[in-house]
Amino acid sequence: MKIICLILLLPVSLFAQAVISEVLYNEPGSQTLLEWVEIYNSTDSTIDLTHFLFISEDDTAHLSPDAYVPANSYAILARHLSALDGSASFEGYWGDSSGYWGDHHNENYPAFNARMNLSNASGAIYLLRENGDIVDQCVWSTAAGDGQSLERDGVDPPSGSWHLSTDPDGSTPGRVNSPKETQSDIETLTLSTRLISQSKGEALDIDYSVPAGSSITLGIFDDSGRKQIALIDKLSGKGQVSWDGRSSDGKELSPGVYLLLSTISGSETSSKCIPVVIAP
Repeated sequence: MKIICLILLLPVSLFAQAVISEVLYNEPGSQTLLEWVEIYNSTDSTIDLTHFLFISEDDTAHLSPDAYVPANSYAILARHLSALDGSASFEGYWGDSSGYWGDHHNENYPAFNARMNLSNASGAIYLLRENGDIVDQCVWSTAAGDGQSLERDGVDPPSGSWHLSTDPDGSTPGRVNSPKETQSDIETLTLSTRLISQSKGEALDIDYSVPAGSSITLGIFDDSGRKQIALIDKLSGKGQVSWDGRSSDGKELSPGVYLLLSTISGSETSSKCIPVVIAP
């Protein structure tokens, strides 16, 4: 597990006000230089970041001498903030690609370079006092989709819960985090029918939709709990699958009541069981 620590050498009264609000640890595509961490300041005064010590793996680095977080706003710590040679950078992807940060209306929040190397599968970020006390933390053990950030549920008051970004862009650097998906958002299943007739050659069509970073498993079980067929095994996104009333070996199942079990795995895990009927 890769660990990044932010050690703040400021008065204790400010510690609870500077929180980690978003982490982009699974960069878009293979562009590892696009990793970043967002810090939120909930106070009415600017917080000076020049005394932060940023630790990533074996690397230790002080932040830029002009680094700060505006009052009631955000700042970005980027692995590679900008580049004039056209190489991958935070400014090139989330800004106007001029090679300079702050010269465009979309670049209206401060951003600074910070050495980091975040793990896609699992990792942790800590905000600590000088004496080693943990003030804030973010720990993840689930891979996000490419370019999809991990966002804190709320920043005022600070929340210890996190969710994968639901924003269409995949992340929200420098702005309010996207809302956490409700249970109804996590899983969408639409069945064409709950009754199929084998004699008529009918089939059950199932439309599914799951959020980015999650996967769905669908299976048909009999009333004693034995799986008869796996319809979907850990697929993501949107799609449709059909079931014609047969088991996994192609045999027609006996008329009766069966259970369609769906399981969504991701930032949250949920299951749903829906009865379906095979008519003679």
